Amino acid sequence: ACESASFEWKETNAEGAAVEYRLSGRGAYSAVDGELIRQKSADTARADIVGLAGGESYDFRITASDGKVAQIEGVEISAYDRSGYAHFNYEEGVGAYNDDGTLKDGAIVVYVTEATKNTVTAELGGRTYTGIAEILRNANRSEEPVNVRIIGAVGAATWNEIEYGADDIAAEDVIGANGRPLTEAVRDGVKHITEEQIVSGGYNALDESVYSKLNGLTNRISYSGGEFDSYYNMCDISDAENVTVEGIGEDAGIYCWGFTWSNCNSVEVRNLTFDDYTEDACAFQGSEDAATVNGFTSNRIWIHHNTINEGNNSWDVCAEQDKHE
Repeated sequence: ACESASFEWKETNAEGAAVEYRLSGRGAYSAVDGELIRQKSADTARADIVGLAGGESYDFRITASDGKVAQIEGVEISAYDRSGYAHFNYEEGVGAYNDDGTLKDGAIVVYVTEATKNTVTAELGGRTYTGIAEILRNANRSEEPVNVRIIGAVGAATWNEIEYGADDIAAEDVIGANGRPLTEAVRDGVKHITEEQIVSGGYNALDESVYSKLNGLTNRISYSGGEFDSYYNMCDISDAENVTVEGIGEDAGIYCWGFTWSNCNSVEVRNLTFDDYTEDACAFQGSEDAATVNGFTSNRIWIHHNTINEGNNSWDVCAEQDKHE
C-alpha cells in the first residue's frame, strides 16, 4: 500500500521483536508501535509501518526476539493519489494525515481488534471514552485529529434470521421469534423501537455465534404511516473533523456493521473490507442546500482503497422486502 511498508520474517514470538525506521541515512531510528507487529502464523511475524512520507526513501531495522538483526535500506515509498475533489484547493490534509502521508501533529491513535473493540479507550477533549463505537461517536469532542487503526476483522452480532415468505408484508405481519407481532411495541405514538425494546419484548435477539455484540451501535426500527423500517448495526458519527479510519495490513475488515457520518468534515476511510453490513457500509449525510455543492455540511470526504462486498440483513421488517442484500 502507499505511504506504508510491511515486512514478514521467521518468528515465533512477535511480541519480543522490535521494528524501527528512519528517513534513509538521516537521524536516529524511531520505534514502530508494538500493535503494528503481530504474529501472522505459528512461525511468521509481520510488521506494518504506516504514516510514512510518500516520495521519500526509508531505512528499516528489524530485531527478532532471538536478537538477530536485519537492516533494509533505501526503500522508496509511493504516495497516494490526491487529485480527487476531496483535496481540491485544500492543503490541510484530509483526515488525520498530512498531504505527505505523515500523521498530523498531536493526532490521537487508537488501535482496535476484535478482542478490544468494546474495551479500547481514548481520551478526547479531556474525557476518556471506551469502545470503538463510543470513541467514534465522540470524535467531535477532540480538538486533535483522530486516527482509528483496525487490525484484523472487527465484527458485530446481528439479529437472528426471521423470514416472512412474502415480498409485500403489512406491519401486523412482522412477527417476532416469540410469535408476537412487532406492532405490540408501538404504543402511545412511539415512532422508534429501540434495541432494548426489541430484545426485552422477545421479538428477536442478537446472534453472537460468529461475532460478539459491538457496544454502542444503533439498532432501531422506525414506524411511520403504518409501516416499519429498520436501521441496524450502524455507528453514528456527527460533527467530527479530521478523522481517519484505516485498516492495517491485508486482512483488516468491518463485518456486519457500518458507519454513518453526519455533518462531518475531513474524513478518510481506507484499506478496509466491508462485508455483511446490515444497513450501509459507509454512508455520509448532511446538507443545508443539496442543490449546490457549497450547501453540503459533510465535506472533504475521501473513501479509497477499500473493498465493499454485499451486505446481509437477516431480519427485514420493511413492507417491501428489499433489505436482505
